[in-house]
Amino acid sequence: MKKKVKNFIWSRKFIKESKEKLFKLRASLPVKFYHGANVSNSTGDYIQNTERTKMAFNCRDNKDSAYMQDAWDRTGDCRDCTELIVGVMSYEIQGVEAPHRTIVARSCFGTITDSCYCDMCFSAQDCFGCFGLKQKQYCILNKQYSKEEYFKLKEKIIEHMRKTKEWGEYFPSSLSPFAYNESMAQDYFPLTKDEALTKGYPWYDRPARDYKITLFTKDLPESINNVEGNITTEVIQCATQNDVDQKGEYSLCTTAFNITSLELTLYKKMKIPLPEKCFPCRRQDRFVFRNPRKLWHRKCMKNGCENEFETSYAPNCPEIVYCADCYKKEVY
Repeated sequence: MKKKVKNFIWSRKFIKESKEKLFKLRASLPVKFYHGANVSNSTGDYIQNTERTKMAFNCRDNKDSAYMQDAWDRTGDCRDCTELIVGVMSYEIQGVEAPHRTIVARSCFGTITDSCYCDMCFSAQDCFGCFGLKQKQYCILNKQYSKEEYFKLKEKIIEHMRKTKEWGEYFPSSLSPFAYNESMAQDYFPLTKDEALTKGYPWYDRPARDYKITLFTKDLPESINNVEGNITTEVIQCATQNDVDQKGEYSLCTTAFNITSLELTLYKKMKIPLPEKCFPCRRQDRFVFRNPRKLWHRKCMKNGCENEFETSYAPNCPEIVYCADCYKKEVY
């Protein structure tokens, strides 16, 4: 097999035809209603070693949690969290290494314990509304208090936040360092500019691009064997510019791109042709192969099976979706 693959002529035409054959074969085979293994009483997708967890995506070793994504190790009794490693009894967390009994925190490292509304803190405990602190305890708005003063003032702040309905809510979008269309949110839950602004999310208007194209997509060599070293000086047109449907006000396409010397070395080593698209478009092409972070209630498509489940395969998707039992009988 290795010898056969080595002798392939990796032309653009060959790759396109191979992809078409692969997609045709894939469409004829059943898929399990979720990606993962060792899942008990849980819903979501791309999950592993998960127990009693609801709406989990790209998670493993989660237990008794809900509305989780990108939570990767020994996480339990958490809710509404994304990007954490070891989480315990925490809520509304984003990008925190190890939150323990913490409510609302962002981009904190080390263990963050019994804290609320903290950002960019390191190994903090019993802190409230703090930013950038390291190994601190009993601080509010970065000011040090005694233990007794801290808990007394903390209760007053929480009481006020309950009246204003801020308590338990994540940081407002007005404080976001990123625009909506610069974040992963736009990938998983795409919005137009008007929709984002209506919801109060910031939006970044990208400057117009007016690159001077020196090499058009239609003129790209079919094989890497036909590529000259001066390709690194060319400004190559992104193939999406030939397709009206791919253009749009909200497209991430850079319209043109360069090939670096390191890229060229890699393509020659792998014997694969030059890309036809800019990096953002190539990334988006890969991204669409991953199911959305959304669930639909569906029934197993195996004739005679009455099993129902929550799945990230939409009802109008082309895949043949089976329950775990039917998939195991069919494939294994």
